[in-house]
Amino acid sequence: MLESLDALVGSLSGYSVAYAVGTVLLAAFIRGFLGFGASLLIVMMLSAVLGPIVAVPVATLTGIPATFQLLPTAVRFGQGRGISRTAAIGITALRLC
Repeated sequence: MLESLDALVGSLSGYSVAYAVGTVLLAAFIRGFLGFGASLLIVMMLSAVLGPIVAVPVATLTGIPATFQLLPTAVRFGQGRGISRTAAIGITALRLC
């Protein structure tokens, strides 16, 4: 794991790493303020430095903690019957593809 991280960061300059960290922090602020849009900003800005192959997984991984933070409220206030139907239809549609 550390070898792949070193291979990724080792080729970047200090300014590029600072740019990437600043981008993720700005995207986190925008997600906290608006509730959406962090992935759009992360992918767009990090693609210039790291390329889209790295930027898309970074955006996905940074969105997971925010999703888990919202999960208890969603479970408490969600409508189980409607969610169950939608999930069943989605799973069936995935099997057909």
